[in-house]
Amino acid sequence: MVWAAPARAAPAREAPAAEVPRVSNPELRLRALDMGDTLDFLRVLWAVEHGLESRSKLMRKTLGITGPQRLALRVLGRHPDITATELASALHLHPSTISGVLSRLQQQGFISRGSARGDGRRAVLRLTAKGRQIDELSAGTVEAAVRSVLGRLPDAKVAAAREVLVALAEALLPHSLP
Repeated sequence: MVWAAPARAAPAREAPAAEVPRVSNPELRLRALDMGDTLDFLRVLWAVEHGLESRSKLMRKTLGITGPQRLALRVLGRHPDITATELASALHLHPSTISGVLSRLQQQGFISRGSARGDGRRAVLRLTAKGRQIDELSAGTVEAAVRSVLGRLPDAKVAAAREVLVALAEALLPHSLP
């Protein structure tokens, strides 16, 4: 049997189109649009992504490091002697991406590469004194903004948000695609 699409099939929609309210302020007008749960969630995710990028650029100007570089330093501060592969895995980054991040951090004097104690064949990463200073900073960083928001929310809401984001991250992995 050969499948044929029904004639004049209407495209599937998540939510029916609603008349756009007449509001002069563009942000208020956008909020008034009914986009359905999925599109509205994506809109908010893109806003978070834009905020992360903007704060990262500001951190580059004020602190000399980007958000991803800061995150790598923070993890190294808590887990000295971690390998580049372990760091890439912890940060969910491709090894070539972490390689670039680490090269820039090493050039700036924030990290050093050395041999693992007890296993000279294994290369590990460590913070330098300059790297430890950046690790201790908090004002003006991405994590300061996140810490502030998380501190204002009940634990149950933070746990639920994390659960949604973890499930979404897993669903977006290449092996998860249909």
